[in-house]
Amino acid sequence: MKYPQANALVCRSTFNSLKDSCFADLQWAARRLKVWDLWAFTKSPLEATYLPTGQKILFRGLDDPHKITSIAVPVGVLCFGWIEECYQIDKESDFDMLDESLRGTLPEGLYWQWTLTFNPWNGKHWLKARFFDNPSEDIFAATTTYLMNEFIDDRSRAVYEQQKITNPRRYQVTGLGEWGVVEGHIYDMFSPANLYTEAPAKKGMRYIAIDYGTVNPMVLLDIWHINGLYYVAREYYFDSRKRGKRKTDGEYAADLKAFIGEMSGENYPVYLIIDPSAASFKLEIRRLGLRVKDADNAVLEGIRLVSNLLENKKLYIHTSCKNLIMEFGAYMWDIQAAERGKEQPIKANDHALDALRYFCKSIVRVWS
Repeated sequence: MKYPQANALVCRSTFNSLKDSCFADLQWAARRLKVWDLWAFTKSPLEATYLPTGQKILFRGLDDPHKITSIAVPVGVLCFGWIEECYQIDKESDFDMLDESLRGTLPEGLYWQWTLTFNPWNGKHWLKARFFDNPSEDIFAATTTYLMNEFIDDRSRAVYEQQKITNPRRYQVTGLGEWGVVEGHIYDMFSPANLYTEAPAKKGMRYIAIDYGTVNPMVLLDIWHINGLYYVAREYYFDSRKRGKRKTDGEYAADLKAFIGEMSGENYPVYLIIDPSAASFKLEIRRLGLRVKDADNAVLEGIRLVSNLLENKKLYIHTSCKNLIMEFGAYMWDIQAAERGKEQPIKANDHALDALRYFCKSIVRVWS
């Protein structure tokens, strides 16, 4: 509003995540600033228009960065950008491509600016090396924490204070904004070399690895075994609630069957690998005529097997599997347990990783 020729681009890793995050945040801001009547927010297309001038705030997902490079605006220039959860951009080259979309001749008084917001899960991420380790006049880097957040209530603060006791490593990142500590990082061998974007030409054995719990009751990984290599092609987090309540085991089993039915047209057999503790859920699955194999839940052996596959470049993750990729960067050993002579991971950031571990421990040694 201060710069009549300026337009903005707001991005997240996937387009579907924008409406309930950045788009809603800016609606809240317009009300907070008492300028709601001056803005039009539309959901199709997803954008905000400043009515007095026609300036735009555009929203795009990074599902395909190539589609963003040719964005045009009807009034003025596109010069401001905001990327929320920027940590989910795995490759620096994707950011560079996005950065190139903000180019051209600027009217006097305007400037180019990207705002990148994220939790610093892993100190090995390219964001740290580029924007924090090599400061310049063009970069302003700041860390904010819940301690300086005027918009959260006492209950929310108490959650962080409890996390300080129960999960100090996570508290360092989400509470204090410190970069993920390399010490204690379990999958520090995970790198961009373990990512892929284009599906292999051939198909092979197909598996659905399932983690079933209370927070995210059903997390699925769609995994292919092709010529001795393993490809995590897709991830799915099923909604945990129905009409305000948690779904039943039977309802989740029906969701799973419908999901498998959607893939049946690809004419490849699907093998189910499941959390061995989900006894009642497995019963419901079998009642629907699906065959399921109990996973081997040897945690440490599973972690070492996943690590070995990553190091030897036998395991590849599709770049669309954002939750799994995030977990690789945030999964930590319990340092306090180690001080007591016990080797165990912190029980956090592990829903998709648990499903992957079930698969690797149960299947990889059988079929490799």
